[in-house]
Amino acid sequence: QGSSKGPTGAFPHLSSNSRLEYLIDDAVTILSFKVNGVEVDDEQLYIIGVTSFVADGNEGCKSWTRSNRLRNAAWDDSFISKVLLQYLSCHRTITPLLEGRVKKR
Repeated sequence: QGSSKGPTGAFPHLSSNSRLEYLIDDAVTILSFKVNGVEVDDEQLYIIGVTSFVADGNEGCKSWTRSNRLRNAAWDDSFISKVLLQYLSCHRTITPLLEGRVKKR
């Protein structure tokens, strides 16, 4: 689902050990989703990390609002923007790579 401005962030960003393959026809169909080379099991419970913004259902991610939320008090006053700025202040050169984590078929 998208907004008037285009696609939303409704799909989470994937870590380097994850691969997602999907198809868009009348709807989005996930063809394959693997972590560490192993297909994700629909019956298995997983712990994932998302920002509070996404967990609160923003960007069209309404399914996250039905999940149990685990909190780490150490991160309660942290904002991703501050963490990112701190990282960038220490690492002046960033070299982005396309790793093929997400593929549209």
